[in-house]
Amino acid sequence: MQPPSSEKPNVESPPIFITGAPRSGTSWLGEMLATCSGSRYVYEPFNPQWNPSLQGVLGHFRYARKNDYLPAPVEDAARKAFIGKQSSKQRLRSVYRGYWRTQLGTKDRIIVKDPTAVLMSDWVAHKFNAKILTIIRHPCGFASSIESLDWKLNVDHLRVQDELMSDYLAPFEDLLIGARADPWLTIGAYWAAIHSVLFQQIENHKEWISCSYEDLCNDPVGQFSRLAGQLNLSVPDKRWDILRESSTAAGDNGRSGSAATRRDSGRMPEIWRERLSEHQIDAIEGIVRDFGLGEYV
Repeated sequence: MQPPSSEKPNVESPPIFITGAPRSGTSWLGEMLATCSGSRYVYEPFNPQWNPSLQGVLGHFRYARKNDYLPAPVEDAARKAFIGKQSSKQRLRSVYRGYWRTQLGTKDRIIVKDPTAVLMSDWVAHKFNAKILTIIRHPCGFASSIESLDWKLNVDHLRVQDELMSDYLAPFEDLLIGARADPWLTIGAYWAAIHSVLFQQIENHKEWISCSYEDLCNDPVGQFSRLAGQLNLSVPDKRWDILRESSTAAGDNGRSGSAATRRDSGRMPEIWRERLSEHQIDAIEGIVRDFGLGEYV
């Protein structure tokens, strides 16, 4: 058992944990919410790429039950994140991405975003009294974005987690095994597996907040205003200009692709239709339906 910490999250203003599948808009949403007054933004504390203390200790998409005791470095990283502390690599990224000012504000409200820890949401909510905010993207949009970065997913990283399989994914093990034969089936199965867990947890936690990536792209001002209200965040007037700038590809300081901090948000929901072939779409949507999630395709 971990000893109690002398520094704990603010009970009256609980921290916010933004998560979902990778490439689903969590960074955009986190950076925008972090412009609200009195907030401090913490970027991916459970990702070993940005938190070197977790290298060799925590892998992506680690599942955790709400009462689990995780390895000491993970518990320590989480404790620091939810009081607003982060590694030097995380702070350097804030400079690169242009949201460094959110690292200098007060710590009245901590906003932590990390899609690599989506399967730890129940643990985070229980241990840190965090408000969970999930963002859901169409599986083909997820697949298109993953492929554009040449990320390699391996469903066996899920299958070797015994508690994850017994709690949620055992009925889908044959689908996970079969998906290994095709890269697009693999990506679709990964999306479906993550969301099979996430949707069941959302159903069990009516207090969690969810939003659609597509809705956010089509109406960024309206959706952001709704979420800020649900989270009791104080919104400064300048927020609207920042949000509009982040929703257009103009003026991106020469960055492009995955490094771009501004996108033409109106194009993003359907951009996968330009990138994926009919065969690829059929493979992704087909396996998502096999997981019983056909309403999301």
